[in-house]
Amino acid sequence: MNTTSRIPLLSLCLVLALICTGTSAARGGGELTSEHRKELSSIRREMSKVSSLIRRRKLDEVERILDDVESRLRQVADEADLSPGDRLLASVTNLLVRQRHGLALRRNPKKYLEEQNTVSFVKHVAPILKARCVECHADDPSGKLKLDTFAGMKKGGKTGPLLVMGNANRSLIMYRLAASEQHRMPLKESPLSPNELSLLALWINQGAKFDGANEEHDLDELLDPRHVAPPKEFPKPTGGETVSFRNDIAPFMAAHCLRCHQGKMPSGQLLLVDFESIMQGGRHGRILIPGNPDESLMYQLMASYDEANRMPLEGKVTKKNFEDLGTWIREGARYDGGNSRLHLRALNPADSEMRAAELATLTAEQFRQFRETRSTGQWKKVFPDVEPKSVTSTGIQLYGNVSTGRLTEVQEWSDTHLETLRELFALNQNQPLWRGGLSVFVFGGRGEFETFNQQIALRRVFTENHGTTLVSSTFEDALVILHDTGDRSDGTAPTLEFSLVEQLTSAYLATIDATYPEWVVEGLGPALAARQVDDKDKYADSFRGAVVESLRKLEKPADVFHDGVFFSSEQARPVAVTVTQFLLKRGRVRNFAKLMTALQAGGDIDNSIRIVYGADPDVIARAYFSDLKIRRR
Repeated sequence: MNTTSRIPLLSLCLVLALICTGTSAARGGGELTSEHRKELSSIRREMSKVSSLIRRRKLDEVERILDDVESRLRQVADEADLSPGDRLLASVTNLLVRQRHGLALRRNPKKYLEEQNTVSFVKHVAPILKARCVECHADDPSGKLKLDTFAGMKKGGKTGPLLVMGNANRSLIMYRLAASEQHRMPLKESPLSPNELSLLALWINQGAKFDGANEEHDLDELLDPRHVAPPKEFPKPTGGETVSFRNDIAPFMAAHCLRCHQGKMPSGQLLLVDFESIMQGGRHGRILIPGNPDESLMYQLMASYDEANRMPLEGKVTKKNFEDLGTWIREGARYDGGNSRLHLRALNPADSEMRAAELATLTAEQFRQFRETRSTGQWKKVFPDVEPKSVTSTGIQLYGNVSTGRLTEVQEWSDTHLETLRELFALNQNQPLWRGGLSVFVFGGRGEFETFNQQIALRRVFTENHGTTLVSSTFEDALVILHDTGDRSDGTAPTLEFSLVEQLTSAYLATIDATYPEWVVEGLGPALAARQVDDKDKYADSFRGAVVESLRKLEKPADVFHDGVFFSSEQARPVAVTVTQFLLKRGRVRNFAKLMTALQAGGDIDNSIRIVYGADPDVIARAYFSDLKIRRR
């Protein structure tokens, strides 16, 4: 990860321009003629005047020049059948981006800086995915992870969700992109640049928001929507039909047809990814004739007695599937799925959605039993020959290969901290913090801790990790995994009690439908842990010494409260912890609880601080600096 304190804004624009030039292929494999090259040279000469005009503040003239240049550049792209981001236009496109940046910065610096500090999925993230990820993660994707749409990225793959909204440090995608070479993605390719990593981290920390038209749209459509026609309209059901495309036809087509009929080279040039492509047909023409199944090629091939020609080639549709298809065509092949470009898989609830609906019907006692059964099953999956020790507490079930006495100690620490969380988040005593309770797994050895994480949490842990959390939005999983590092710290690793408090806090924050500033998410757990453990704990004390250099470089003291200031965990974590410690000490838990309530209600951090602490964020920040005895340069 980049260790600079902030991505330079110019570099942010350059990253966008440079990435786009490497990601957008020519629309028709076009070429530049000699006339086009002369026009590009003329455009460069025209733009060479811009910097001087900006310095002389002739901004309206600059805008007219850049508008004209952009129009001429698009004309060249259209005539040469090139995408505006094609590498053949790269040098001129990059220059135009830089000049636009300079103009906007001179016109309204404050507004432009605010806009540029917001990372866009469409403008910034999608080009990175297109350039570095979709080759392996589109059709028949590696690890069942599709990255050619935002919906696929949000869903994740067989190793679980990629994104923890608002927290890049806990997001699996950042682990994989920044891992050691053997495990790093993209596999066997050069790693992402520091700027690319920083952009992704900042986007996640800002909530991983989607700013396109449709989460199911392919990245190509998001990046160059001008050249995509609107979805076609098809006859809708009249109400008397007995078979639904959405509920009856799309599910078996998604299961049996997509293996051969998606991607850039579909079998028979026939795409079957959405209703529009189905109705378009392939190399042999249309495959559906509404009202006439016997004349419909799709129906004929499914009915064929010739195994070499019968579709699908792999797997078999059921008799009901075949009969439903015939009935649906006979009834007019009407479409009840809304947008005709919705992917077949998007038309029906995924297994995960059906699972969520199933879990939502469980009573409190049924969910508790479900948690107990699932947790014991997870243990047996990893350690089938080892019976775990276990201790039960209200709302928490503990398992481990440590002694029962040790688990009882952990249970007592947990009970103490849960009271703090209830006070901090204004929860009543009868309100459960996790549906079905929380399972806590404690391992005496590092190897068992790593193995359990890899097989159950599906994540690789690094040497500095001694505790992890997995809480799914449906509460299908709600667990904390801990390595017992003992009760005394040498300053390089936390004690077991410290890790427990930090992870319990993280596990509760994962249940709240709110976007907190990254310093709250990163710092609250360790800050509360530092309050609960011995005051002389060396690990808890180490955060104060680690913040000095990072804080001295800040332009404004109040920036400690704002997201996107620090991009490496080495910088962000100590600052987040010490800021949270200071606020807890300054106004005690009661005031910090008010701050959390204000933020949870959607308040911005600056106004929330003013309301709760009765002072401007800059004043509070300066008091924080003074408390740390830090003099700014």
